Amino acid sequence: MATTVDDETNGIDPETIQLPRDFGERVQRTFGFDERPRTYGEWADRIVESFETAHDRTLSTDDLCDTDDSAHSATVGGETTHYMCAEDPLVVGLLADEHVTVESTPPNREEPVRIEFAPDGTITADPEGALLSFGVVKDDDGPDAVTPEAMYGLVCPYGHAFPDDEAYDAWAAETDAVTDVLSVPAGIAVMRALIDAAGLGGME
Repeated sequence: MATTVDDETNGIDPETIQLPRDFGERVQRTFGFDERPRTYGEWADRIVESFETAHDRTLSTDDLCDTDDSAHSATVGGETTHYMCAEDPLVVGLLADEHVTVESTPPNREEPVRIEFAPDGTITADPEGALLSFGVVKDDDGPDAVTPEAMYGLVCPYGHAFPDDEAYDAWAAETDAVTDVLSVPAGIAVMRALIDAAGLGGME
């Protein structure tokens, strides 16, 4: 059963969504932050700031990590593009001015989670109660430079969509990372915060 989530995302402030302490400490160490990010809003700001400092340029939609085939995709105008994590296609959905269908198949399930972005701003998720995971590799001293490739290698393997807590908990217990999970509305709000921090414009 699908549920409309856009009204919920509009009322969520990522600055109020606490980042678990172990997750924040792992992110701080991995990316060399001076302080531990305490909220998802801070996490988004720090990720963008680290990238821009390392490259002397802003993030752009060209930095989304597409690939030939994966469990995560965005379909726009009948054309499907696959991405390395569940979060990148959400950026496509938030920025595109036409209908976008995002599908993400959990690593331990066969049916994909589907999130639809309509041109009028309506967002629906199926199944109702679906979740989005965020994570960072557990045992790593961080990259020499915060390149897109390094960032994706450290965080992308842990960005998934799950139909429910049971599916997420089973995966998290087996993965080699520090992870957290948010509702789809909260996860989309976090990605909006990252878009805002990077000043990203619409998709071409």
